[in-house]
Amino acid sequence: MNNKLYISGLSIITDESILKEGFSPFGLIKEIKIIYDRSTGYSKGFAFITFSTEEEALLAEKMMNERNFDGRVLKVSIAKDHIIKN
Repeated sequence: MNNKLYISGLSIITDESILKEGFSPFGLIKEIKIIYDRSTGYSKGFAFITFSTEEEALLAEKMMNERNFDGRVLKVSIAKDHIIKN
């Protein structure tokens, strides 16, 4: 089960409350994590949103991918787990 979305193309002014407002119609959001640049403190333009179910995440992906959101066109996809081998 993968209920985590990867969202890219975010405006640097988009915050967690804006994401929650835009994505909550699709289901119960468990976590929102915007990735910030350590040196500048600005958003790197991407985030992860975890829904309570995979079905909710799939619906949000379908409805929000390639949509204008907060002045930018988003790319929304199911987050992929990457395995790093040493």
